[in-house]
Amino acid sequence: MAGVHEALGWVLGRTPWSPLSGRDLPDPGPAELLSEYARAEAVRHRSRVLPVGMDRVYVGGIEHALSWARGAADAAPPAG
Repeated sequence: MAGVHEALGWVLGRTPWSPLSGRDLPDPGPAELLSEYARAEAVRHRSRVLPVGMDRVYVGGIEHALSWARGAADAAPPAG
């Protein structure tokens, strides 16, 4: 749930830092959500190397929360 918490905190403006890339994006719009989602998807599904201090479960939480926040029809609520 840590990845979900961090991603939704960013989406809701509780932190300016994107959860995976660490970019300073205080007011993320659709393009920023898609960019961070795509980054999480790539790390989780295609990368053999994870960012320092992260595991696949954390990155999966980010991916799922951002999918839901973007309105993906097949995404259940992250706490769900």
